[in-house]
Amino acid sequence: MSKCEYGRLTITIDGARFSARGAFTIKPNNFEREAGLNLDSTLYTTVKPVPAEASGTLDVCTVENFQALLDACDITAVFEVGNPKNPTTYIFTEAVLSGRPSLNTETGEVSDIVINSANVRTL
Repeated sequence: MSKCEYGRLTITIDGARFSARGAFTIKPNNFEREAGLNLDSTLYTTVKPVPAEASGTLDVCTVENFQALLDACDITAVFEVGNPKNPTTYIFTEAVLSGRPSLNTETGEVSDIVINSANVRTL
Protein backbone atom coordinates (compact mmCIF):
# COMPACT_ATOMS: atom_id res chain seq x y z
CA MET A 1 0.00 0.00 0.00
CA SER A 2 1.37 3.44 -0.91
CA LYS A 3 1.78 6.25 1.56
CA CYS A 4 -0.85 9.00 1.32
CA GLU A 5 0.69 12.37 0.58
CA TYR A 6 -1.35 15.39 1.60
CA GLY A 7 -0.42 18.83 2.78
CA ARG A 8 0.59 20.31 -0.59
CA LEU A 9 -2.03 22.25 -2.51
CA THR A 10 -1.87 24.19 -5.76
CA ILE A 11 -4.89 26.31 -6.69
CA THR A 12 -5.55 27.84 -10.11
CA ILE A 13 -8.67 29.91 -10.76
CA ASP A 14 -9.29 30.88 -14.38
CA GLY A 15 -5.59 30.47 -15.12
CA ALA A 16 -4.38 32.62 -12.19
CA ARG A 17 -2.36 30.91 -9.44
CA PHE A 18 -3.39 31.45 -5.81
CA SER A 19 -1.69 30.35 -2.62
CA ALA A 20 -3.68 28.65 0.12
CA ARG A 21 -3.12 30.11 3.58
CA GLY A 22 -4.19 26.94 5.31
CA ALA A 23 -6.13 23.77 4.78
CA PHE A 24 -8.81 23.69 2.10
CA THR A 25 -11.80 21.39 2.43
CA ILE A 26 -12.78 19.78 -0.87
CA LYS A 27 -16.15 18.03 -1.21
CA PRO A 28 -16.13 16.73 -4.81
CA ASN A 29 -19.42 14.80 -4.71
CA ASN A 30 -22.50 16.47 -6.14
CA PHE A 31 -24.91 14.46 -4.03
CA GLU A 32 -25.59 13.91 -0.36
CA ARG A 33 -26.73 10.55 0.94
CA GLU A 34 -28.57 10.08 4.22
CA ALA A 35 -29.46 6.81 5.89
CA GLY A 36 -32.10 5.91 8.42
CA LEU A 37 -33.97 2.96 9.83
CA ASN A 38 -37.53 1.93 9.13
CA LEU A 39 -39.68 0.87 12.08
CA ASP A 40 -38.90 -2.78 11.27
CA SER A 41 -35.15 -2.01 11.55
CA THR A 42 -34.45 -2.21 7.80
CA LEU A 43 -32.19 0.44 6.35
CA TYR A 44 -33.34 3.10 3.88
CA THR A 45 -31.32 5.78 2.12
CA THR A 46 -32.18 9.05 0.44
CA VAL A 47 -30.05 10.98 -2.01
CA LYS A 48 -30.34 14.65 -2.86
CA PRO A 49 -28.29 16.76 -5.26
CA VAL A 50 -25.93 19.35 -3.80
CA PRO A 51 -23.16 21.38 -5.43
CA ALA A 52 -19.58 20.20 -5.07
CA GLU A 53 -17.65 22.53 -2.79
CA ALA A 54 -14.15 23.71 -2.00
CA SER A 55 -13.62 26.08 0.93
CA GLY A 56 -10.69 27.66 2.68
CA THR A 57 -8.43 30.70 2.87
CA LEU A 58 -6.41 32.26 0.05
CA ASP A 59 -3.63 34.80 -0.29
CA VAL A 60 -4.73 37.30 -2.96
CA CYS A 61 -2.15 40.00 -2.17
CA THR A 62 -4.11 42.98 -3.52
CA VAL A 63 -7.57 44.51 -3.25
CA GLU A 64 -7.81 44.36 -7.07
CA ASN A 65 -7.26 40.58 -7.03
CA PHE A 66 -9.89 40.25 -4.30
CA GLN A 67 -12.43 42.26 -6.29
CA ALA A 68 -11.70 40.27 -9.46
CA LEU A 69 -12.30 37.06 -7.51
CA LEU A 70 -15.61 38.37 -6.14
CA ASP A 71 -16.77 39.49 -9.60
CA ALA A 72 -15.85 36.20 -11.27
CA CYS A 73 -18.66 34.02 -12.56
CA ASP A 74 -18.55 30.76 -14.51
CA ILE A 75 -14.99 30.09 -13.35
CA THR A 76 -12.76 27.06 -13.66
CA ALA A 77 -10.97 26.19 -10.43
CA VAL A 78 -8.28 23.50 -10.32
CA PHE A 79 -7.07 22.00 -7.04
CA GLU A 80 -3.96 19.80 -7.15
CA VAL A 81 -3.50 17.94 -3.87
CA GLY A 82 -0.50 15.92 -2.72
CA ASN A 83 2.77 15.01 -4.39
CA PRO A 84 3.53 17.54 -7.17
CA LYS A 85 4.81 14.71 -9.40
CA ASN A 86 1.53 12.79 -9.17
CA PRO A 87 -1.19 14.91 -7.56
CA THR A 88 -4.87 14.18 -7.24
CA THR A 89 -6.53 16.91 -9.30
CA TYR A 90 -10.07 18.24 -8.83
CA ILE A 91 -11.38 20.41 -11.66
CA PHE A 92 -14.43 22.53 -10.84
CA THR A 93 -15.96 23.90 -14.07
CA GLU A 94 -18.75 26.45 -14.49
CA ALA A 95 -18.13 27.27 -10.84
CA VAL A 96 -19.17 30.25 -8.74
CA LEU A 97 -17.95 31.89 -5.59
CA SER A 98 -20.57 31.78 -2.85
CA GLY A 99 -20.84 32.96 0.72
CA ARG A 100 -19.29 36.12 2.12
CA PRO A 101 -15.49 36.06 1.75
CA SER A 102 -13.63 38.59 3.87
CA LEU A 103 -10.36 40.38 3.09
CA ASN A 104 -7.71 41.08 5.74
CA THR A 105 -6.22 44.32 4.38
CA GLU A 106 -3.07 43.95 6.48
CA THR A 107 -2.08 40.49 5.24
CA GLY A 108 -3.90 40.10 1.89
CA GLU A 109 -5.59 36.98 3.25
CA VAL A 110 -9.11 36.16 2.07
CA SER A 111 -11.00 33.84 4.39
CA ASP A 112 -14.34 32.09 4.04
CA ILE A 113 -13.82 31.37 0.32
CA VAL A 114 -16.41 28.88 -0.96
CA ILE A 115 -16.36 27.67 -4.56
CA ASN A 116 -19.38 25.66 -5.77
CA SER A 117 -19.92 23.70 -8.96
CA ALA A 118 -22.29 21.10 -10.35
CA ASN A 119 -19.45 19.81 -12.55
CA VAL A 120 -16.31 18.31 -10.96
CA ARG A 121 -13.80 15.96 -12.56
CA THR A 122 -11.20 14.06 -10.58
CA LEU A 123 -7.94 13.06 -12.23
